[in-house]
Amino acid sequence: MKALDKRLIRTILDAKAQYGAVVIIICIGLATLISLANTAQNMESSLDEYYRRYQFADLFADFTAVPLSTIRDIGKLQGVEAVETRIVTDIRADVGRDPYPTLRLVSITSDQNINRLYMQEGRLPIVDGERGIALLNAFAEANDLAVGDKIDLIIRGELFPVTITAIVDSPEYIYAIKDIKNMLPDNLNFGVGFMNLSLLQEILAMPGQANNAIISLQPGMDKKKIRDGIKDDFQGYGLKNIVLRDDQVSHALIDMEIQQLNRMSKAVPIMFLGIAALVIYMLISRLVQTDRTIIGILKATGFSNYEVMGHYLKLSLALGLAGAIGGIGIGYLMVGFVTRLMVTYFHLPLLEVQLSYGLVFIGLVLTTLFCGVTGIMAAWGVLDIAPAEAMRPASLPPGKKFILERWMPKLWDRISFSWKLVLRGILRNRHRFALAAVGVALTYAIILFAIYIFTIWDVVMDGQFGEMECYDYAVSFTNPVSSRVVVDMRSLASITTIEPFMEQPFQVAFGWHEQPILTRALPKTTNLYRFENIEGGVVILPTEGIFISQGLAKSMGIGSGDVVELSSYATGGQSYSVPVKEIVNQYLGSGIYMSLDQLAYLTGQKDIYSGVVLNSTDDIKGIFQNMGNIESVYSSADIMDTFSEYMGMIIASASFVVFLGGLLGFAILYNTTSVSIAERRREFSSLRVLGFSKNEIFQLITRENAIALAVGLIMGAPLGKTMIAGMMNAIFAGSTGEMFYFPTDISAGTYLLTAVLVTGFTVLTLITIRRKVHRLNFLEALSSRLT
Repeated sequence: MKALDKRLIRTILDAKAQYGAVVIIICIGLATLISLANTAQNMESSLDEYYRRYQFADLFADFTAVPLSTIRDIGKLQGVEAVETRIVTDIRADVGRDPYPTLRLVSITSDQNINRLYMQEGRLPIVDGERGIALLNAFAEANDLAVGDKIDLIIRGELFPVTITAIVDSPEYIYAIKDIKNMLPDNLNFGVGFMNLSLLQEILAMPGQANNAIISLQPGMDKKKIRDGIKDDFQGYGLKNIVLRDDQVSHALIDMEIQQLNRMSKAVPIMFLGIAALVIYMLISRLVQTDRTIIGILKATGFSNYEVMGHYLKLSLALGLAGAIGGIGIGYLMVGFVTRLMVTYFHLPLLEVQLSYGLVFIGLVLTTLFCGVTGIMAAWGVLDIAPAEAMRPASLPPGKKFILERWMPKLWDRISFSWKLVLRGILRNRHRFALAAVGVALTYAIILFAIYIFTIWDVVMDGQFGEMECYDYAVSFTNPVSSRVVVDMRSLASITTIEPFMEQPFQVAFGWHEQPILTRALPKTTNLYRFENIEGGVVILPTEGIFISQGLAKSMGIGSGDVVELSSYATGGQSYSVPVKEIVNQYLGSGIYMSLDQLAYLTGQKDIYSGVVLNSTDDIKGIFQNMGNIESVYSSADIMDTFSEYMGMIIASASFVVFLGGLLGFAILYNTTSVSIAERRREFSSLRVLGFSKNEIFQLITRENAIALAVGLIMGAPLGKTMIAGMMNAIFAGSTGEMFYFPTDISAGTYLLTAVLVTGFTVLTLITIRRKVHRLNFLEALSSRLT
């Protein structure tokens, strides 16, 4: 082994804590890259294969009950490869417990090719007349159901017994939720059952009819153009809604998760490697200054500039290599964990944990690039050191008065000697102080983001189900009912408030934007809905005009006062110009709200309702679950309970991010403070001679870090808010931005809690540094200075 390489090993071992902190930072960056990027690749490749093998549809169309031949005519359009007719409806099912869960029935046929089912167990109920059902795997597991068990479907108030013949998964229900308001899967209370088409037509009294179509297109065709063509041709034939694959709820949510993993796998490693590069630059620059005499001797004995420079470059690359090896190893260990975590939400039966060796190459290249360039820049000063000049002690920089001394001498005179030393130390080493402050700011921003993610769920759930939707239960009818039925419902339970609503799909057009939206019409003086505009003011439904949710308005470029075009199968395809009165806050889902009077004007339908919302102290689910014409009953409490089940995972994730942020801050502050102590050993030894105790010297260091902490906290607050806004915009870009709106307003309590945690990590760093101060050999430093 060469002499310089032996010295390199000794240098690392002499400051193993400092260099170890740098290695940890690199480790975190590379582990994040490998684990998140590899998981995203696994999910994306498995999803593509799942869709390809089981022929996931390109378009989904909802109709009123229409003849099969009407829907099959879609197949005659240019670009359409195949179309299959289905019945899709939500009912309640008796699975042996209360309350009865909602079961979405989807018809299947023996020759079905689109949206084919993945068989987990059993056989599909495709024999005509067979009273069988195939259940979605997640629902069957949650309700402890197996092949051969019997359940009762509640249809028009009557029990219809069926036998479970299969347990399956479906590419259409990878993320199985009833609608976007039920943001988290509730596999206990919502599931999907697949039954023979002819049997569903019989029990639902829909002979020769269907209400849904799944469509596959020829390769390379313009999906939006074909969608618009179907919409134009079938608007007057019962078409209610048509959705692209990209906007289908399950696909949109899993695609959002994959994109989020990809974004995080790029942003986090770059940030951590960048910070590691700054710390390495500081350490090697200081080492070059400390080794000034040794560098002169090496050059005098025949070592070239580039050999000496290569010695310090090796140090940077060695730290990078150690961090890369550790990060890649930890990252691959985490791939399985993160992938299994994703399976908790997304049911991908073809998902396999495969290690991507291409990511190893990317990780090594990134680390080499960051550490190599940093090492060269830090060691560049070696070229300026002449052997003869290096034998003499480096000349001290000329003394000068600081700004405070020049501009406010009286104030400067009143500052104590100890504080003067602190201020001089900061101003003499501005770059190191700036790095410490930036480290605190980044730590603050990361921890603020973690706490925001933890707290924002409560804000969203309370805002959606406490402030906007102020009811206990929502009841949906299978078929619309008259106002008389709504009045009669009061006698069935202790209902304090009940209000009807009517849901109607409309085609919304504004400028070049056009898309189908489910509109909810409510009483003008509703007490169970509370709308707030984007300024936070409470607004009342207008007699004429509509409210649009903020996410939908943003995606379509609609503002308050604009006029949109509304059309629907209920209006015979006729388009109406309707003013947008307000843009309102809606956290989950998107939609348009109008008064029942406005809906009656547009459609001509009066005093018919598709559901009610109500407040009651009774168990509404137990009372209504056996009634006819009740499609579903759900309560806000159920959604909140489902959310509570996932809180443990949210807390664990947020805690891990807090830990990473704290580790980052610790590594930066520890290194900057250690370098400061090493550079000022002689200064501190002189202070010891002047009578300063070790604790008083430690107080000087503590005060410097306290100022860096204060500056970092001030910088970290706007940096953290900017990071949160950027992350939310990135996560909820595109169609998912219509489904969710997460406010980025941060409470004072969140800022304060973050500051307390960052201060705690800083104190922990200082406790570690205190031991280093007390172990310093001040006598050795002073004798070295005298020598």
